[in-house]
Amino acid sequence: MTWVFRCLKRYASFSGRAGLLECFVFLGFVCACLLVAFGVDLAMGWSRENLVSWLRWYPAFETTRLLLMLPTFAVTSRRLHDCGRSAWWGVLWLLPVLGWVYLLHLLAQDGDQQANRYGPPDFPAQRPIN
Repeated sequence: MTWVFRCLKRYASFSGRAGLLECFVFLGFVCACLLVAFGVDLAMGWSRENLVSWLRWYPAFETTRLLLMLPTFAVTSRRLHDCGRSAWWGVLWLLPVLGWVYLLHLLAQDGDQQANRYGPPDFPAQRPIN
């Protein structure tokens, strides 16, 4: 939970770097929140008609998604900075499936151990125990 609170405290900070664990724990938290919100919508019968008749609108899910969108973009950009890439690579979220897969590949790469143009590492690399 420390990683989740850390990301929520820095919800609009797009500068700096975020480690691999911080990013993926927060993305897992976001997925869990969205699943719970969707389950609440289904359990309460809160499905609503949308402008497109076959596309349903789920209020709890959409509200949760909107609340977590900015922190998700922020941690994604900080994670890309940790890998030495520009935050503009985060635009790949807009490309369905292939963009998502490639962006997850970029996010899963090891970060730079030394300072890069986005600043020093968030947490120094752990030294092996001898």
